Amino acid sequence: MNRQHDGQQSAISAPIYRLPTEILIEIFRVACVDDGTRVMHGHSVPNVSISLTCSRFRQIMLNLCDVWTTIDYRLYWPLRVLTSYVMTMLKRASGLVLNIVVRDRWRQMSAESGSVFELFFINKAVKVDTISFYLSQHSVNYIPSLFIDFLPTPPRRLEIYHGVEPDTRPPDLRLSESNSGKSPFRCTMTGKNFELVEELHLVDTTLGLNSFPRKFSSLKSVTQRRRPNQAQTPASLPVGVLVRTCPHLTSLVMEGSVYSDWVDWSRMPNKSFIYPLHTLEITDHLGFTELCRLFPTLRFPHLTKLVVATNDSRILCKFLVDHITITDLELKLAVNGEAIGAACPRVTRLSIPAGAVQLVLHRGPLAGFKALEGPLCRLRVLLALGGRV
Repeated sequence: MNRQHDGQQSAISAPIYRLPTEILIEIFRVACVDDGTRVMHGHSVPNVSISLTCSRFRQIMLNLCDVWTTIDYRLYWPLRVLTSYVMTMLKRASGLVLNIVVRDRWRQMSAESGSVFELFFINKAVKVDTISFYLSQHSVNYIPSLFIDFLPTPPRRLEIYHGVEPDTRPPDLRLSESNSGKSPFRCTMTGKNFELVEELHLVDTTLGLNSFPRKFSSLKSVTQRRRPNQAQTPASLPVGVLVRTCPHLTSLVMEGSVYSDWVDWSRMPNKSFIYPLHTLEITDHLGFTELCRLFPTLRFPHLTKLVVATNDSRILCKFLVDHITITDLELKLAVNGEAIGAACPRVTRLSIPAGAVQLVLHRGPLAGFKALEGPLCRLRVLLALGGRV
């Protein structure tokens, strides 16, 4: 007992307990800012941990409504626990804009979790900025579209992450999810609220869009990434549908492949627009070649930045010639510098792999990128560790 009492006294006398409340507020707000990794791995949120430290910290945290705006909605929690948690978080957020995180974590979903979500978030006073789905089981691929339509107003940003947690189930239960670690998460978005989402972020997820669109989408940014432990993702995007139904799309990032889907365009408004895309990033060789093959006449007249990973200089040069507005070019693989330099003379910023440095430094007949040498071109070399010089 004496040792426990001494430990408590020592903790209370720590320097942080002597700090003014104003400084503690700033520290707590910084600690509660999430960088994505904490939510991804399901770690305890810092606002709860801090509020349980002592009565003073708890009182400070309860007076900070902005640190309670992220609701970690776990599909596998019992109804009683889930209801109590959501009610408490909504009360502490005091009507501020929310961020919702939905996860399944390889556990059986509570039968009432969907109805509870609708019950709490159908309220017209609830506003959501970002809703994120961290889903591992393919059987819950209907959840994102369902939950988004439960919201009274569409979220600004939608995130769908697949397989973010290792499968901890017994081997006999894993058979129900065949090739779960290899197959991408397939999600179809057809709800009315999805048409008003502005930012879409996918991780190892194949997106299916409505084959019978009736109006244009509000998407401005679409990003598709692979999982951290994946060399490449089999996930794909319907680029043809995206560019034809998204008149506000300015940024498209893909680490997967491309597919062309059937769409009944007769239902769409008879209105044409100039593609506003100014940033295109395709770090999958197959994805870039498929884009050029499936959509040979596709042009982005406002494209200024291109990030691409391909070793096919012929296809890349053709794409550069068709997009003379590109001024920022980043190559992930070493290619024929002479051909690229001739194809994009307007580039003012060039990033190349460290392995292609000899193409720039070589002064012989194959002086790579010589066409880009000049006062307007800033050459940056991508180092092996991702840095630049």
